Amino acid sequence: MDQPDYSKYSEPELRQIRKHIDADRYPERVAEIEARLAELAAAPREIPTVEEGPALPATVAGVWRRIGAFLIDSLILALIGVIIGACLRDQLMGLGPWGRVLGFVISTCYFGVPQSRIGGGQSLGMRILGLRVIRPDGAPLGLGAAALRAAIFCLAYFLSGLPAAFTSLNGWVASGLSMLLFGVSFCVFYLLLFNRKTRQSLHDLAVGAFVVRATRGPLALPAAHIWRGHAAVVAASLVAFCVAGVWMARPGATDTALGGMLRVQHVVIELPGVTGATVMVSANLGDGGGFNLLNINAIVDASTPDREALARRIAKLALKNYANAKQMKTVTVTITSGFDIGIAQFWQSQNYTHTPQEWRVAGLP
Repeated sequence: MDQPDYSKYSEPELRQIRKHIDADRYPERVAEIEARLAELAAAPREIPTVEEGPALPATVAGVWRRIGAFLIDSLILALIGVIIGACLRDQLMGLGPWGRVLGFVISTCYFGVPQSRIGGGQSLGMRILGLRVIRPDGAPLGLGAAALRAAIFCLAYFLSGLPAAFTSLNGWVASGLSMLLFGVSFCVFYLLLFNRKTRQSLHDLAVGAFVVRATRGPLALPAAHIWRGHAAVVAASLVAFCVAGVWMARPGATDTALGGMLRVQHVVIELPGVTGATVMVSANLGDGGGFNLLNINAIVDASTPDREALARRIAKLALKNYANAKQMKTVTVTITSGFDIGIAQFWQSQNYTHTPQEWRVAGLP
């Protein structure tokens, strides 16, 4: 019988032959098969490569993907806030309106640090959805630029109502500054939605940043600049919001419904132990007639002793300083204690509701 040429067999075939061959009858063939297997085992093996298609270019991210990344980041920030609130509830309750400043600092760090070169230009939400913040040359932002970008984005949400909480501020300054910060928030979302050429919002333009899809491909930023009309809208909006705030604080503005609510808010905040207040007028839908429910929410320290007495005092101030208070169906005073750091809040409230006439009966102002 001819000797087989085992060099023509593959490794699986040789192993199959070795398994079934009679070793006692053909010891020389067994030796040759094992030598060939050892030779194949020692030979370098080629790893098959998978051919990859062309890498997609890194283009500016769409508005909905950016919003999705922000929502994911907001959920993570909320979880951080819940943990901080659970561990430091008593300390946070003592911060009053400054709690919003704490939330502003936490959020600015959360967005600013990872969206700089330290984190590769990606917050957790951006990493999940494949986005990255870059400079025009494709490099990540420095820490200072990334922090400034994050601060502009967080500024209006956390601090827009803060000036009104300080009665030492001139009324015009407090009202104008509050509305200006609100205008910043408006401009951020206006540009995000309508600046389709570059998809840069106000905080992006401030530091010359782009948000792009994170791919392996070449950088493909838009060649066109932002439309000048958008710049005009932003500038006009900021001026308009600021002027509106000053206008609402002008002498005689308290004669208007909005001005009256701002006046009530101001005098309530001036009361000892009150750290914040909101005033709203709402409609009684079941009664079928107009806006006739006055609601005042006063934020106080948790140690405030007689909350019902404070509610009576607040109701008296509301009836005195709001021109239409006597026509209200009910006046509700809510005494609230807790904390609000923007990314988390905890409140305990007591409501006191009476008609304007009932607030004036014996024992009430």
